[in-house]
Amino acid sequence: MALAQERRLPIRIRAADASDSTMIYSNWLKSYHGQNKSIPKAVMKTLHRQVVCRLLGQAHTVVAVVDLPGMDDEFCGWLCADRTDRFFICHWGYVKREYRTFGVMTAMLNVFDYKRGEPTLLSHDFILRKDLRRHNFSLVPHLCHEGGLEQVNKLYNGELHELSET
Repeated sequence: MALAQERRLPIRIRAADASDSTMIYSNWLKSYHGQNKSIPKAVMKTLHRQVVCRLLGQAHTVVAVVDLPGMDDEFCGWLCADRTDRFFICHWGYVKREYRTFGVMTAMLNVFDYKRGEPTLLSHDFILRKDLRRHNFSLVPHLCHEGGLEQVNKLYNGELHELSET
């Protein structure tokens, strides 16, 4: 059990399971569209849905729930992220409004052994960026593409080179 420090809310972090997938999937698309209203709904529902589905299948997703008697599995938030040898990779995360001052996101980041200032790649520009802006992060939307993580790893390992302009 992780204990959020800010206001002492006992929470439990667990791996997301099949029963969480509909809520996470829907929440991701809804909150992403809410922060990117210039993207047409049809594009979001059809094209970005495929991206979210792929990322949820490839990365690790954790769910935070309140750990108090009588509040069994009261959902607080979730985080879809991953780690490579070189980077912490964060795709998307969400914390319900009423739990945002309880350190829920910090507790979920801790599950991934996130260390403040470590090299971090974000596949999406989302609200967590505000918390990480003083840290070492880069927005790399190419992580959303099929094979994107492999391509980014090759780039940083020196296996890919910039295309020369001709």
